[in-house]
Amino acid sequence: MTTYVVDKARTRQAVQAYFAVYRRFVQLLNAGTVPREELQPVPGYEHAQHPDTIHAPGFRSTWPLVEKIDGKLRYMQWFVRDVERVVAGLPRYQEAILRTQYMGREQLSNEETYEALLRADARWCYSERYFREQRAEALLTVADILGITLYLENSQ
Repeated sequence: MTTYVVDKARTRQAVQAYFAVYRRFVQLLNAGTVPREELQPVPGYEHAQHPDTIHAPGFRSTWPLVEKIDGKLRYMQWFVRDVERVVAGLPRYQEAILRTQYMGREQLSNEETYEALLRADARWCYSERYFREQRAEALLTVADILGITLYLENSQ
């Protein structure tokens, strides 16, 4: 009989990668742009400095590039809101851990996150072991909600 068991290490890595995409999308949205490497240039303007601000004669708002840019911006906004909604639904301490460690400008280490939480609120004087348990539980919960949990096949 084959059963499936959650691969905790790979699932945590998947969630960390998800948060890396989140940070990148937040950065792009704050800059008001989309990733250039994914866009095809407007025909005739391959070497232009800012192709999304240059309009050729006869430009129509239904130009495929404009729709593509608009769609990517909407997708990035949806992705960011979805991650923030999931994290906001966690218990307060788990939410604070994930926001501090993964949702800032850059990912912090476990030690940096623990120290930042202690500095931010002295009432959260939990042990480091409790912090690690809550962090692991939060990552697995987020993976489960987002549907990115990875499994191992366990043959018996």
